[in-house]
Amino acid sequence: MAYQELHVQINPGRKGCNEYFEARNDALADETNSERPGDSKVWKADTKHKLMCVEEVLSGNLASAFALTRPPGHHAETNKAQGFCFFNNVAVAAKYAQKNFDMKRVLILDWDIHFGNGTAEIFAKDDSVLYVSLHRFAESFYPHTQKGSQDYVGDGEGAGYTVNVPWLSEGRNDNDYLLAFSKVVMPIAYEFDPELVLVSCGFDACQGENVHLGDCYLTPLGYSRMIHLLGSLANGRVIAVLEGGYNIDNIRFCTEAVLSTMVANQAVEEEPVIPYRKKTFTEETLRTIQSVIDVHGAHWKFLRPFMASPE
Repeated sequence: MAYQELHVQINPGRKGCNEYFEARNDALADETNSERPGDSKVWKADTKHKLMCVEEVLSGNLASAFALTRPPGHHAETNKAQGFCFFNNVAVAAKYAQKNFDMKRVLILDWDIHFGNGTAEIFAKDDSVLYVSLHRFAESFYPHTQKGSQDYVGDGEGAGYTVNVPWLSEGRNDNDYLLAFSKVVMPIAYEFDPELVLVSCGFDACQGENVHLGDCYLTPLGYSRMIHLLGSLANGRVIAVLEGGYNIDNIRFCTEAVLSTMVANQAVEEEPVIPYRKKTFTEETLRTIQSVIDVHGAHWKFLRPFMASPE
């Protein structure tokens, strides 16, 4: 079952996620896959977990939160489940925050190795949600859509609010990602000035994943540094939502690094559990970042001084 607007039509009086799920229990069961009723209970509990994270953070009870969710969600489109994704977790969380806490600007940062086509589709025309994705991009690489290229920026009023940083080949490491953060992600994020940050927190770009999943070399240290940078936004209101990742050890090490950083409000500094395979960013990374800057300079003034031909 994909994301549907129905799932986030929360009572405008903000009854709270517990009352919401009690009121919607039967309908939600019908809306999930009726041939696998056990799964619907898991999906409902999983969605309730995310909404509780939103409530706790935006009510001020928690500074930040990590939603340890399964299945992942960022491939689920408005009316289509795909890529092991049934509900679009971050989309549900974003809509819930907007409807119940009057969040005017939400940033969704997606560092899963796959482009979150579902999230991009749901918010394509929405200028209240900025979607930024760093991912492997090739015709043969899932989800096989040109909307994962740097040239796709969203549609209509949402033009400029989808920002893709596509890696055209394998081998990207911590330094490649951190360079993209410093040159693209953070300048745009600071200009957007989000009130809430949601992270599609996939760990399948970590070194040691199956080579067919993109063959990137991120480490727990890299994820720690990225989440620490995001913590400088939205008064630290950051909610990470687990997405892809298929190596259990990687998920464990990376989750620990991200959680430790969120709790301590500082990046992990000890020697990485998974050592770097490469320590410098590539020339291709520089070209990719420049192409993203050149495309989005038309939409974000903080990027314009760095365009190849500044306006």
